[in-house]
Amino acid sequence: MPDRQRGDLLRELCAQLPPTSAAEIRALDPEDPLTLVKAYSAIKRHEIILSEEFHRELTATVNALIRSEQDPGVRHDLVEAQEPVASDSAVQVHLLGDVVVVDFRGELDLAIIEPLRTTFLTTITAESAQVVVNLENATFMDSIVLGSLISARRRADELGGWLRLAAPRPNVQNVIHLTGLDQVFEIADSVEAAVGLGARA
Repeated sequence: MPDRQRGDLLRELCAQLPPTSAAEIRALDPEDPLTLVKAYSAIKRHEIILSEEFHRELTATVNALIRSEQDPGVRHDLVEAQEPVASDSAVQVHLLGDVVVVDFRGELDLAIIEPLRTTFLTTITAESAQVVVNLENATFMDSIVLGSLISARRRADELGGWLRLAAPRPNVQNVIHLTGLDQVFEIADSVEAAVGLGARA
């Protein structure tokens, strides 16, 4: 992705963000590819609707940037290569007391988005709005899944509950940090610790 094109995307995003958020993004290094990732995250947090064509182009670019940061063959101080999980991507749900635990496994990308959305819609209800997303076995997470997590957290909040993240691998934790979503989600080292955080909330 040429820097000029990435810069154009960044400028268009800043033009659509609220002034304070736009100023925060503009204060970052525009030469850093991850600035675009953070701008995309801000768009998601503010629930700003982008045109379909722009959203498609932006998502492809952001996902390529995230993948480049997580490529085990690329040396980067913020990325720790992980042993792969020996199974396909999957979403599984179980209960831990009154808390819904959503287990992610493998690569979390476009291929998983429909079952993921269905899972959140069917499991986050007025009767079960306390949710822990277990990332222990997730080996990759792209921007589409990050957007779904934001929507799921909002849904849980609106129903009087909460949504926490548990046990992300370092490379997944890195993406959460780079996009600023560690300021949005509470993150615990284990499912049990995340349930404990929720119990005290």
